[in-house]
Amino acid sequence: MNLEDLLKHTEVAMDAAKKSLLEEGKVLPLLVMIKGENQPIIMSPVPDKGILPHILRKENPRAFVWSYEAWIRPPGTDERREAIQSVGGMDITRVMIDQEFSREDGKIMFGGKRILRDNELDCRIMNNGLYDPVFGEIMGLWAVAPTGGRTYCLPTSSLRVWVPEGWKTAKETDDRDGKPRPIFFREGNPHGALRISTMWPTTARPYDFGSEARAALTHRRSMERVESELIEEKQDRIIVSWSQISQEPGQRHPTKAHAWWIYDQTGLIILTFAYSTSTNSIEVSDELAAARAIVRRIERPEKLEVE
Repeated sequence: MNLEDLLKHTEVAMDAAKKSLLEEGKVLPLLVMIKGENQPIIMSPVPDKGILPHILRKENPRAFVWSYEAWIRPPGTDERREAIQSVGGMDITRVMIDQEFSREDGKIMFGGKRILRDNELDCRIMNNGLYDPVFGEIMGLWAVAPTGGRTYCLPTSSLRVWVPEGWKTAKETDDRDGKPRPIFFREGNPHGALRISTMWPTTARPYDFGSEARAALTHRRSMERVESELIEEKQDRIIVSWSQISQEPGQRHPTKAHAWWIYDQTGLIILTFAYSTSTNSIEVSDELAAARAIVRRIERPEKLEVE
């Protein structure tokens, strides 16, 4: 099964959901599981989405489609509208169809229809998944990156982040604002996690990111317990990197953090990977190599659709 096949299954499920809405006045949440070639398709009502991940783990279908009613906020508007949503999934690939509708004088009137896939859907998955982990699991957000890696959208930072095979994301609470944020780490015996944040210029004066980067390097070189300071200048960005050892009160072992500050015309991207100094440097070398690869491939798309 390829992406187009998955989309066809999702369209069929949407047609069935529309028929149900017209005839019954509501959409029965329905899970359709495609087990494989020449195997029966299993259809199951799922009134509570909380049990859907359990069903998918147990049945392990080749692909699935899930249809349900939802409230959505279309791009460019603050108005919430009723809609049918149909989600198709296989491996880490997802497609989604939004079909708006309204109830007028006892009749169902269908409105705009929108098909989301690939990069268009990534931001919605991350944005909603951080606040609704069950939705995140259904949408494959927490799955391990396959061969070739995978790319995540970070809506609040306007970034696209690639991670290598065997890495995944999870959520944690940001101490600065109490909001959830993603972290990235290796699946299976991770020694540390990669964290990403951003900063933007706060003054109206022209932003000279080259001068800012060189000033940051000079400052780090003057600090204690800072080592391996490097600067890498590229056409559109400058990367300042270093490592630093620190120890908080009550910590048994100090922490070693590797930092990469990426300066560009938009502002500053901060990436850090931290682990305990009790860890042998050889044991963490593969994770550091992966973190450096993530730093090299992080992107600021010109247009990042956020819902």
